[in-house]
Amino acid sequence: MEKNMFETSLIDIQERQEQLKSELEFRRIQSHAVAIYLDSDCKHPAITISNGDKRASIKDAENAKSTMGSLVVVGKEGYVSGKHYWEVSPIAGKYSIRSPNNPVIGYLEKEVILPCMVDILEPLAKVNIRIQWILEKSEKIEVKNYNRNQGETQDERYKDRTKLFASEINKGNMSLLLRNISLVDQGLYTCKIYLDDWYDKVVVQLVLTANGGDPTIALVDYKGQGIGLACTSEGWYPRPQALWLDSKGKNRTENAAISNTQVMTGIFQIFGSITLQPGGDSEVSCKIINNLVRNEGESRIFISENLQEDSKFERDKIKYDIVINQQINEGALADTKECSVFRRSQNHAVAIYLDSNYKHPAITISNGDQRATLKAFEKGKSTRGSLVVVGKEGYVSGKHYWEVEVGERLDWELGVLSQTQRDRARKEKFSVPLGEEHWALRSVRGDLLSSQNKEKIEKKSFPYSNIGLFLDQESRKMYFYRSCMQTPFLITTVTIQSTEKLYPFLSFDECD
Repeated sequence: MEKNMFETSLIDIQERQEQLKSELEFRRIQSHAVAIYLDSDCKHPAITISNGDKRASIKDAENAKSTMGSLVVVGKEGYVSGKHYWEVSPIAGKYSIRSPNNPVIGYLEKEVILPCMVDILEPLAKVNIRIQWILEKSEKIEVKNYNRNQGETQDERYKDRTKLFASEINKGNMSLLLRNISLVDQGLYTCKIYLDDWYDKVVVQLVLTANGGDPTIALVDYKGQGIGLACTSEGWYPRPQALWLDSKGKNRTENAAISNTQVMTGIFQIFGSITLQPGGDSEVSCKIINNLVRNEGESRIFISENLQEDSKFERDKIKYDIVINQQINEGALADTKECSVFRRSQNHAVAIYLDSNYKHPAITISNGDQRATLKAFEKGKSTRGSLVVVGKEGYVSGKHYWEVEVGERLDWELGVLSQTQRDRARKEKFSVPLGEEHWALRSVRGDLLSSQNKEKIEKKSFPYSNIGLFLDQESRKMYFYRSCMQTPFLITTVTIQSTEKLYPFLSFDECD
């Protein structure tokens, strides 16, 4: 028995030596590798050349069999001597995958088709098909996995948002429809196709954009004999170009400023100001340009010449008009100064992601960890404790701004809590109310309260659907704003009495 084992081992060694010799010879042959480029002047008319003159495809694959002649394409370079090695896919004539026209541009909150087309000679009805769509991020996200014999699977984040064209798959259309796209969907998608023992892939780059609304120009104040105008717009992506223009369409920079700020959701808001002086150009426009898709939004305003008359009567009339307008717009002027502070706060915008390990069991997290939803309770049952969810990242220094959309909810609480309070709440499974180590703005049946003094805050006649939170750890203060484009204002300020790391939190504030 031992002899037989030894003989078998000896044979295995000899076979392996022959295999190594063969592999070595193959490597020597590969050392003569050359690049082959296909010649568009030497090919059958039914053949197309792509991929840098290295890929050959047949037009109208379903009718290719009826094409007369030789379906041949020839290389550009010929050889009369030497050694030359190249490789060709053994089934290249049967299937070939098309290179997409990158990038593919999609519009935020709309739908987009990511192309993935395979040229075929005959329908794929009897072929074992597998299609994989993968988004290449810091992790590989399986957007869609289709197997003809096993069905479909996908990442939970893309549930109900993706679709393959089932009736087109047998014709080679492996494209993916992606619905309700957001900025987290932007990136490189790999389409992997398996047809029996054939495999190939392409990469599709998805670039997102959004066209905001036409800018709004408003008169905000008077500066000496000049007239102050403001331009606002929102909903742009990527960062747009924003300009003040004169009546001839030339860029106007004197006494003018314009900026774009990226808010927490990733889109950009525009805010600009300009002062028109008497005797100057009385026509001005605010123009915003999305250079990615060459889309523009523009608004124009014309200042009446009556405001620029030189006579004493007219100057007195202008002065009287200004006083009246100053009285009418006194609140608006205060808002304008406050707006400037608010815009500076937005420069410290951070992205907040909710932590599934630090939340009440009745809360679900979705939309890329940026949306919290309260599960419906059975009638007659109540939930005790703190309906709280905490952000993943905490802060020990610096300035940080974020926004929360509360919509029309009447009961909520927003702010920050200490790391000790966060850990205690998790240990108690959020079964008891938060302690003193949290600093927040609270809404109880629509009435606003500060966690600092528990006193009711007087509300203005505006909706409070979006709340901006600004944490300034240098001054140990938390600022709460009504966040919007036209009339943002400060709701209240809370002093923070802690040196610990602070975590953003939100609460549905409905517990008994």
